[in-house]
Amino acid sequence: MTWTFEAELEAHRNGWIDYHGFVSAYQKGWLKPALEKVRSVQEFEGYRPYFNPENEAQKVTFSYRPPTTYFGVGRVSRDDAGKYSHDMWNIFYKVCTPIPKKVFVLGYGSNAHERCGSAPAGLDWQIWMPNGITASQLLERIHCLIHKTGGSRESYCRVVVEAYASGAPVVVEDDFAFPELVEDGVTGFRCRSSDEMSFRASELAFDEPRREQMILAARRFLVEEIASADRCWQAWRRFLDE
Repeated sequence: MTWTFEAELEAHRNGWIDYHGFVSAYQKGWLKPALEKVRSVQEFEGYRPYFNPENEAQKVTFSYRPPTTYFGVGRVSRDDAGKYSHDMWNIFYKVCTPIPKKVFVLGYGSNAHERCGSAPAGLDWQIWMPNGITASQLLERIHCLIHKTGGSRESYCRVVVEAYASGAPVVVEDDFAFPELVEDGVTGFRCRSSDEMSFRASELAFDEPRREQMILAARRFLVEEIASADRCWQAWRRFLDE
């Protein structure tokens, strides 16, 4: 989250929280000043989220899946209007592909529909309500994940990490915590506009070698950084030694 809760502030005010860990510098920039207005903050230095792609409970399996009969684009979020941009369908509609295009959206309920409206005529799409299928089953269907929010200010975005673990390249906003998670043009694309997001996804649809290169680079980044137990353990070791 990038905002505080009253119960959280009360707990901090009462001294019930000794250390605060932040999942990104972006989140820290929002939360730490708000917390410091109540009481000084002792930060858990070096804390970083950990994702284990080998954990069977994650139910995410990596594979390189070149498009054959269709090129799939899509996204997964909870059914929260803040997670969806009003022009989501238009972004998908503008993606150009050399073979038939299919759109898949997981977590699309009444709140998302209120924000996004109906899909344009002629778009081949399929939606699932929250928990309709697993995130892994959604990612296995797509060849590019396009994630634009509706103002939710992503503090980390686990969906990107799951896409890295699955083998789906990502197209995201050049904002929020995404610059800390996505190296533009290497592990994914960071975009300044909706049209750029459609364009970048189209590039991947027409350039399979580059799409494969991006998938493998994202996988390396996941293994060497996000899923590195040694790197994540360093902060905990210093903390416990103290």
